[in-house]
Amino acid sequence: MPKKKSPTSPAQRMRRSLRRSLGSGGGGRALGVLAAVAVATAGIVLSTGTTGAAPVPNTNVTPNPDSPLAAPAPGSLTFQQGPISGNASLAQSGIVVGSPQQVLVDIDLKATGEANNQRIPVAMALVLDRSGSMSGQKLEQARRSVLQALEQMQDGDWFGFVAYDHAAQTLVPLQPVGPNRASIRATIMNVRAGGGTQIPQGLDRGFQTLQSAPAGYARRVVLVSDGIDGSGVGPQGVRNTVATYGQSGVTVAALGIGTDYDEAFLTAVADAGNGAYAYLATGSELQGFLGQEMRAASAMVAERVAFDFALPPNTRFVAAYGATANHAAGGIHLDVGNMAAGDQRHIVLQLESTAMATGPLGGIGVDLSFTDRGTGQLASVHAGALQVAGVSDEALAAATRNNEAFAAAKAVLLEQSQLEAMNEWRSGNVEGAVRMARDNAAQLDRLRQMAPASPTVSAAAEAAEEDAESFEALDPYSAGGRGYGLGSNAARRTRATGL
Repeated sequence: MPKKKSPTSPAQRMRRSLRRSLGSGGGGRALGVLAAVAVATAGIVLSTGTTGAAPVPNTNVTPNPDSPLAAPAPGSLTFQQGPISGNASLAQSGIVVGSPQQVLVDIDLKATGEANNQRIPVAMALVLDRSGSMSGQKLEQARRSVLQALEQMQDGDWFGFVAYDHAAQTLVPLQPVGPNRASIRATIMNVRAGGGTQIPQGLDRGFQTLQSAPAGYARRVVLVSDGIDGSGVGPQGVRNTVATYGQSGVTVAALGIGTDYDEAFLTAVADAGNGAYAYLATGSELQGFLGQEMRAASAMVAERVAFDFALPPNTRFVAAYGATANHAAGGIHLDVGNMAAGDQRHIVLQLESTAMATGPLGGIGVDLSFTDRGTGQLASVHAGALQVAGVSDEALAAATRNNEAFAAAKAVLLEQSQLEAMNEWRSGNVEGAVRMARDNAAQLDRLRQMAPASPTVSAAAEAAEEDAESFEALDPYSAGGRGYGLGSNAARRTRATGL
């Protein structure tokens, strides 16, 4: 029997009808434009083990009355320091003894502040791909967008411009905008396409350009590319390099134009740089992205936001979503990056613990630190510890669930599973991709029943079903199919992190 679909809005039905009518012909290009502007910030994944989402279990369980240990209460911590507030919650505080069990920490962060009245000056280094594939309309649109963004910058802001093809060249050293607008404009207009795509060289030039920024400026590197990197360093190599930029307070954003760029590479750049990532169908959409970057930079209220987690015995790190992770003495360090007033971040820490006996296993210590832009001082807070305990059976473990945290964290893991479905579709396995997407949608529907007020879970469920329908309607190798995949993945990154 055909799968019964959940209710949809008129707008959703219109989009789905349009996909079916476009198919793989000339309409695919129009669909690519429809799916174009999907912007995401800081959807970071760093894993040292298996990251797939386990099936969502049945929530109708009854604790064993003969169990020697009552279930521990769900663990949650709240904290506030200066402009940063939030909470950290265990999805489930009880784990069954005897074998490795998944432990998920769900974290929500919010930044507040009077940034509109206290604008932070911005130092921006724009790194533009001028390889041969950018020639013609694409480069012309990019030039116009950069010029329009330049006009939005205040006289006291600083701007630097790097272009790269087979090598990177600093065309505009970082300098104040006010007295140099005319000369900067002329330089941008004279950019011509070349050959080659050496992204790491361009990024390094952009980062080095920012080293002369005045103290107190919000510093941002924005990478714009339409192609595949030719350096050979790969996503993990560029991730390692860009992560060092964040240690000095620099945010790195990445923008892919068209459907031919290396999505994994550009996403790795933005992930490691704790910055925005976007897919745009044409260069003309660049202006909005740059405007958003400048607004975020000028409203920054916290710099170098980071968590340190102390891990209990027999517990190992698996993955982090929404922040870059590094091993630290006795635990894990998460770099969240910079936050602007109004920013909300969603982070999931995935661990694996083994309880050898019933009773307390230990606490996951949670410490937050950042530089408060309002005071210029380093702020830190010890939020406390989330207590994990071993229990004798699955029913007792299920009784310790925090439904909101459990649903939100599991939804993020299922978003990663949906990425696998997307990759299957792109490889030509349409039937398998549709099956995976519909299974993910069903699990997300169960999570939605657990946390009906969660917009993140609801959006993920609807997107998984929409992916399934699009997998059936579109040719993955067409322009419309490639555009849909890029836009869907960018939106998925947004949902997972709350940005």
